[in-house]
Amino acid sequence: MDAGSSAEAKRIFDAKPWRLVGRDDELALALTALRTTGSVVLTGEPGVVKTRLAHEVLDRAKRRGTRAEWIAATEAAAAIPLGAVARLVPPRAGRGGRDATRAAVIAMFYRMLRRQGVARTTFVAYLIPVAGLLFGATVLERSRQAALRVAAAVCALPLLVGCGGGGGAKTAAEVPKWATPPNPMELARKAGLTPERAEGLEYHVHAHLDIFLNGKRIAVPGGIGIDITDPAVVGDDALGFGLERECDEACISPLHTHQPDGVLHTETTTPQPNTLGQFFTEWNVHLDGVCVGDYCDDVTIYVNGHLYDGDPREIELSDGKEIAIVIGSAPDSIPSEFP
Repeated sequence: MDAGSSAEAKRIFDAKPWRLVGRDDELALALTALRTTGSVVLTGEPGVVKTRLAHEVLDRAKRRGTRAEWIAATEAAAAIPLGAVARLVPPRAGRGGRDATRAAVIAMFYRMLRRQGVARTTFVAYLIPVAGLLFGATVLERSRQAALRVAAAVCALPLLVGCGGGGGAKTAAEVPKWATPPNPMELARKAGLTPERAEGLEYHVHAHLDIFLNGKRIAVPGGIGIDITDPAVVGDDALGFGLERECDEACISPLHTHQPDGVLHTETTTPQPNTLGQFFTEWNVHLDGVCVGDYCDDVTIYVNGHLYDGDPREIELSDGKEIAIVIGSAPDSIPSEFP
């Protein structure tokens, strides 16, 4: 197959297919995922009608007025400038224009993959086959392994494609589980906090943190800022952690969580408000004005239900403050108060 591969893909998409039967549940799941998250990946063994199901979902999206394009990541397409996405890119004049177009497509892949939760370092693994599609076969040897990597990159896009391996319809992004780090006292000091041997109640306030990824809640674990290996600390991941007596050595930060309920406790002898940035440092999860962890470019912050456009690290954890971080699509309602 040569440059006609794009035309062939378009012919397959535009053709009137046989009626889809026996896949109502998968179809409903895929449509819901596409509507709520903007993404869905179909996987399964060859011959289980992945392509037909993808065709049906895209056809319904087109009927609702959504632009829908069918692209195919094939080994043959690696020999074509811009490969599978060639027909989606407007022509540019001159070599400089072509290079700019290629760079724009790589940037598009980067943004899409980042929104699916792909880490920056992982993107390099995707970039090699994508470059092969863009610049031709001389950049990337057309091997079966390379074609599979290309397919993996394309399957991560917020489009529908038929992909082999696995089974059933799934959404592309999974809710991460950011665990309690194993070095809490070190991270507390890194956050500018002084760990203590017991909780001081002279200054005792509670703020609350909610984090959502495409409407699904990301758990804030208990035990952040607490040395859960200390003999004076009791509890577990499900019920939470606390001190049954004073520790022999510093074992608890003034800023910490007890239970996996999103309540951020400041309990100290020093009446000094802490910040959200300090908490994320203790959690060992990256936070800035663009990214939360490895999720970037589509992050929105709310404080007491109101949009916040400042530096999230500077948000003061005052008593009763409700903070909501929304990554991707929002939940049905934004939390606005606590408790």
